[in-house]
Amino acid sequence: MELGVCTRSVDLIAAEYAEVASTAEKAGYSSMWVTEEIGRSGFSTLAYAAGRTGRITLGTAIVSIYSRTPLTMAMEAATLSELSGGRFILGLGAGGLEFTTRGHGVAASKPVKRMEEYLSIIRGYLSGCRVSFAGEFFNIKDMRLWVKTQHTPKIYVAALNEKMLQLAGKMADGIILNMFSPKAMSFIRENVEKGASESGRRLEDLRLYSFVLSSASSSDDALTELRRSVAFYCAAPTYRRILNVMGYGDVAEEVDRLWRAGEREKAIKAISEELVEAVSIVADQEEETWEKLKQYTKNCVIPLLYPQPRRAVSKQDIITIIERCSNFLQI
Repeated sequence: MELGVCTRSVDLIAAEYAEVASTAEKAGYSSMWVTEEIGRSGFSTLAYAAGRTGRITLGTAIVSIYSRTPLTMAMEAATLSELSGGRFILGLGAGGLEFTTRGHGVAASKPVKRMEEYLSIIRGYLSGCRVSFAGEFFNIKDMRLWVKTQHTPKIYVAALNEKMLQLAGKMADGIILNMFSPKAMSFIRENVEKGASESGRRLEDLRLYSFVLSSASSSDDALTELRRSVAFYCAAPTYRRILNVMGYGDVAEEVDRLWRAGEREKAIKAISEELVEAVSIVADQEEETWEKLKQYTKNCVIPLLYPQPRRAVSKQDIITIIERCSNFLQI
């Protein structure tokens, strides 16, 4: 089994991400990823971790394509590839709607088209060639990076819905899934293969990762934090399609209604146990966790443990999840 871990940009102080990455590396994890949202910079935290690790792959999961220009993103990727000795993966996504509109002050319009242009331009820059591009969102005129990357970083795309999955299948090196369970694999496969076929590829030519929401223990407070995260995703419109595919559309609608009405505690309680179990693991429930992780592997999806820690003990919970689940790497 191959396992990765992804930490949220808000859960640790910046220097602690290097400690977590080192712990994961020693435990046998293949990759360590960091989110960005509106917390700490994904690139800065990974740059610090790169200097304190030597084997583990480091990735952004994800950086919003509305947060930086393609040139800036290519510069960030080239720098981290250099710092890590070629261990960096650039994970891109459309990001949260509210982060984009309210935080960046940018209209989150046509994410698939924007991603298509973004990927084309960044690949051009990272190739070392001069780039000229005339698109709907970007117009680049005869420009190139002044540095050449010894190791061209892979580019992964966060995808949930049909068009983004198809674009990722066509243009990306890999795909990052979220709120995914193996129940949705047919939907994922159908759309990724459709896009891949346009560029003469197969599903097997891409690497698929998926977040797996993770709790350190089955204590009431830890499980409440896990349920809170599931409720957050249910209230986000971009996750509605995948939840419908998995058979939880009614639950998502009820949670969304309560969440938007400001009744968030009721929304958390409205989450069905079946949905929580479908998209998460609890680290001290070893038998159940092992069976769930095996299902990901059987579907050629690499699990990315995604800790949802209790605020007062964030670092402890994250380390606990990494250490407990490392047992599965020895089986």
